[in-house]
Amino acid sequence: MTSLDTLIKDLSRLPGIGPKSATRLAYHLL
Repeated sequence: MTSLDTLIKDLSRLPGIGPKSATRLAYHLL
């Protein structure tokens, strides 16, 4: 598991944010 996967997993724990939104957020942060 890469650090990007970990970031996506952590972001998707937030309320109202699914895996797709979390992935988009993670790439936006980069």
